[in-house]
Amino acid sequence: MSRIIGKIGTKIAQVLGVASVEVIDRTDVRHRLAEELGRGGQGAVYRTTNREIAVKLLIDANGDPVTDANGPAADELVRSIERVLALPLPQAGIAVPLAPLKGTVGYTMRLLDGMQPLARLMSTKGDPAAHYAATGGLRRRLELLARLADRLAVLHGSGLVFSDLSPNNVFVSSDAAFSEVWLIDADNLHYLEQRELRVYTPRYGAPEVVSGQSPVNTLTDCWSFAVIAHELLRMVHPFEGGAAEQSGWDKTASGTAPMPESPPAWIDDPSDASNRSSHGRTLDATATLRMKALFERAFCAGRLDPLARPAVAEWADALWEAFDLVVVCSECKGSTFVRAQGRTDCRCGRRMPVLRIESRLWLPDLDEDLHDLAQGRRGLIEMEESLQEIDPDRAKSDWKSVVLPQRPPIATMRTAVGAEAVIPMSMVGSVGVEGRRTPAITLRVLGTQLVLEPHCDSAGGWKWIDPRTGREAYCTSRIEVKLPSSNAAVLHLHCGTVGEPHRVLSIVHLVGGGDAG
Repeated sequence: MSRIIGKIGTKIAQVLGVASVEVIDRTDVRHRLAEELGRGGQGAVYRTTNREIAVKLLIDANGDPVTDANGPAADELVRSIERVLALPLPQAGIAVPLAPLKGTVGYTMRLLDGMQPLARLMSTKGDPAAHYAATGGLRRRLELLARLADRLAVLHGSGLVFSDLSPNNVFVSSDAAFSEVWLIDADNLHYLEQRELRVYTPRYGAPEVVSGQSPVNTLTDCWSFAVIAHELLRMVHPFEGGAAEQSGWDKTASGTAPMPESPPAWIDDPSDASNRSSHGRTLDATATLRMKALFERAFCAGRLDPLARPAVAEWADALWEAFDLVVVCSECKGSTFVRAQGRTDCRCGRRMPVLRIESRLWLPDLDEDLHDLAQGRRGLIEMEESLQEIDPDRAKSDWKSVVLPQRPPIATMRTAVGAEAVIPMSMVGSVGVEGRRTPAITLRVLGTQLVLEPHCDSAGGWKWIDPRTGREAYCTSRIEVKLPSSNAAVLHLHCGTVGEPHRVLSIVHLVGGGDAG
């Protein structure tokens, strides 16, 4: 391309007077640019006519493409690509650079077909409520953010910094039925101690980076993630309230000029109401108590003290927990948090009966039956027998009839009756970050029948018990149980043999009067 290229976007072809623009990579492959997918602090990303390849073009402070292929910018880009390719990156989820371009500063990258920038889910055009629902509602947003937090946690756990995190370099499935998450624009990935970068995308840069006081690091990644999470869930930026409308904080920063002004108060700051916003969804409707505490740490104490910000791993755990507390209405497909006492009313007016799935640990040395799942009754009985041997005249205690406190569940999830749900591997066994949401069991309600279909090869060693009949059976494939008409346990599923420690799932039917918390 010529030096006369103007602004990046559809204007490129207009300025050149051609129907389309082609770039050539250093392997001499031609790529025809199509639509602009998004832009960050350093460049813009384009789809190409090859559905699996995207192109990133670097831009200068004015938003113009950098075209001097022999200059320092081009040499630094090549070095950046070489550094990224040498990093211990995950096998999936990051679109790494493939080849630098000739004649302009940029590179090609592999991009899954059917993906779009996360920024498109934050659009405020048209009917906000309809857009929120059409793009997956609350449940899908929580899942996308949880998967993004998992991706970043893997990077941070390896000592890597993503650097310029924004909704334009996080790509998600275009189809709201899916929740794939990819990080693109990865040429700034680096080890924490390697580089002194101060790049950021306006509105998402941490205060210390915007002011020029600090380079990017894992704590600045944590800030950017919290901003993205807030905006995606609440559909309003955490600092764009009434007081910020006049300040213009972080709106026009290029990433190089210092901006000493810190952001105004968080719009939901519990102790400072100076920057409240009347826009977007409420925090109560989009965040759990745990999530609210993380937002407060990020945007109150963490606004001035980066060390006070929650790590992305904390966000991942809280978001997955919140995801498992959201149910989807079988009528309108809207999603909402399960409320106290099992009463879950959808916006469409329909009351949704709920299934609560709890995962607890079975300890063979302590537990004898399902009543022991909470407290290890066997150990108490053995203690009573030992005391009786020591002191035969001691009055016997009827400990078998004592109601003891429950052992807390390891994990809990909810699903609306009538909706399909997937019980993940994290509820039936211990797995790593990348595998914890792998499907273990698909749960469906067909009329009055509850149907469970295990996915795991080890399911042959599982045993399920119907609490109403006491029936026991090994789980080799499909399980069908009739739903009770009142609040009651539907079944217990031992995810392992009774002679070894394992998880036990308890599925409880809540018709509206039980405790769903």
